[in-house]
Amino acid sequence: MEWNNKISENVQAVPFSGIRKFFDLASTMKDVISLGVGEPDYAAPDRVIDACIESLKNKETGVFWNFARKSAAFLKSVMDWNMIQ
Repeated sequence: MEWNNKISENVQAVPFSGIRKFFDLASTMKDVISLGVGEPDYAAPDRVIDACIESLKNKETGVFWNFARKSAAFLKSVMDWNMIQ
């Protein structure tokens, strides 16, 4: 599929971010470990998933830290899980 005719010229004109270029470059290198946010290589514990679902049901969505401050159960689950790792 030809995507260029599906994306507005304004969007096409937005330059790629420097961090995106950096991660793309790093992905081509041997023995590089990505420390990028949001790329865990493990499954979240059930209690964290349950806390996320409950927060979504309560419409507690938004920027992560705003979400975490509003959801004591979620934040406690993450903290507890980190303590046992």
